[in-house]
Amino acid sequence: MIHLTAADLHFLGDNEKERRRDLCLHGSVFLSIDGTVLCDGGEWCVSASALRFMRSVFVDHISASGEQMIPCCGHFMIPSGDGKTVDIVGCSNGIDFDVIHESGGITVKTADGRIFLTDPGEYRRAVTGYSKEIGRFMQNQPARVIDDRWERSAFAAFCKEWNTLSKRLADTVAPVNSAFRLRRGIKQKTPG
Repeated sequence: MIHLTAADLHFLGDNEKERRRDLCLHGSVFLSIDGTVLCDGGEWCVSASALRFMRSVFVDHISASGEQMIPCCGHFMIPSGDGKTVDIVGCSNGIDFDVIHESGGITVKTADGRIFLTDPGEYRRAVTGYSKEIGRFMQNQPARVIDDRWERSAFAAFCKEWNTLSKRLADTVAPVNSAFRLRRGIKQKTPG
């Protein structure tokens, strides 16, 4: 079972004016897989984390790529040439692991060698809940104040990619794979 949630969501700044200029949402992240805790709080860049988790539902994430699944920060964003996706660059601190789509399931491999086999439907539901939680918070905040043209285009690309991935998550049916559940040792009742 995957448990992925965020708490204490906030933008950084000493006052409301400064907080409205912060483009990255911060907060605590709690992640456990099959009872093993991979992240138990701390201060993280949850907006970048949610975007990376959403991507990982559809494509593999390799930890050596330089973009942690749960990054400490996001110093700046770089929009793609077409403005539909964004790279979020931060420091080297964060929690990272591989997310590999293989054998009808999703394998999560940590740097210390732990391996977790998860059902794709369960993974998708956990990621969807996490990203919706963060998205709802961001939607209920005052508009971001962005003076710099480059930052505006980068944030627009972030929003475009977020919305595209959110729609893909909502439009894709994610049933629990019964064959995968059987491999994990969970008894499945056969119909009839």
